[in-house]
Order: sequence, then structure tokens, then C-alpha cells
Amino acid sequence: MESWMDFEALKTMTGPSYIERRNEVLRSTPNLVDRLLGHEKETDWRNVIQAKILLGWTTHRTLYENLQRELDAEDPKAAAKTVPGLNLIHGKYAKRAGLELKEDILPLCWEVLLKQAEQLPEWKIVTYLRMVEAVPHPLSLEPLLAYIESTPDYSLRRSAAQALASLPRKVIEGRVEQERSKHTEIADVLGVALREAR
Repeated sequence: MESWMDFEALKTMTGPSYIERRNEVLRSTPNLVDRLLGHEKETDWRNVIQAKILLGWTTHRTLYENLQRELDAEDPKAAAKTVPGLNLIHGKYAKRAGLELKEDILPLCWEVLLKQAEQLPEWKIVTYLRMVEAVPHPLSLEPLLAYIESTPDYSLRRSAAQALASLPRKVIEGRVEQERSKHTEIADVLGVALREAR
């Protein structure tokens, strides 16, 4: 089926064209959930994460759309004028993720980091990173590493490394060391994540 062939294309797409194609796959692929469940056992992390993202949208579309609307309604300029600053927003969503949303929110966060980060303001990206940090899960390792590698912004790299440090040391140690040796430009933030990991 052509719409299922789009699954492969989704792994490399970003931005508005990704959203359009994702919605087409969700709308027009027969037996989508069964097909996606087959990808959860793959060794290629991009297949696993893309399947989780699509499964998240099939199961939690209302939650994801509501959360995105809530974030759009936030006033970062007003928050920045308060004593806690933008941490007021980041903390609110991190707390909600950790106490209420749990793992249900992770596919949306991964999607934002891998597919939409270039279109979003920094405060929103940090909010999604804080939600990932609030719900430590081994599957967050590769999306966080990919995001750290892809963003040229040091402060966003540092925020992503902070989320990475929330994962257990045994989960991240080998992969982080491997990436540190390959990418000197991100070695310092990965080193911080490793030192701060539990």
C-alpha cells in the first residue's frame, strides 16, 4: 500500500511536510496498529521510535492536540518577567508529565525533537525536553542523542543532555561514550550527561 510506504519516508522527513505525511498515514493505512506493533521489536531505533510516534497519535491524539494548544496559549514573555522565569512553564509541564501523563507523552516529545524542533521557539523545545526528563525511559536515549547531534544551539544541547542524564547510567554509558568519541563538538555536553546520570 502506498500509505504504508510512507512509513519509510516518515523516518527522514521533518517539518510541515512530515506532519502532512504523518496524518495521511494515520488516516489511510489499513490495519495500522497491527503493522506498527510489528516495528516495536526491530533493532533500528528509528523504526521503533517512528512506530511509537504513530501509535501514540492513534491512541492519544486528543491528549497531544490539547497539550499543543495549551502550549500555544502560554505567554512566555509574561513568564520571563516572573522570578522563576520560563522555568514556570517548563516546570508546570514537567510536573504534569511526571505525575499524570507518564509514558503516554513521550512519543509526542520524541516527534517534536526529531521532526519539528526547527519550527519551534527555544522555550517550547525546552518544555518538551523537561517532559522527557520527568519520565525517564530507555527509548528516549536515541532521540535525545539525535537531537543533541542535530542542533547547533549549545543551550539546547545542554538542556537535552540534562534530559539524557535522567536516564540510568547503565542505559546511556556505552552509547554516550561512543558518540563522544565520534563527535568532538558535542563531547562536552555528553560528558556532563554521563557525570550527572544516576
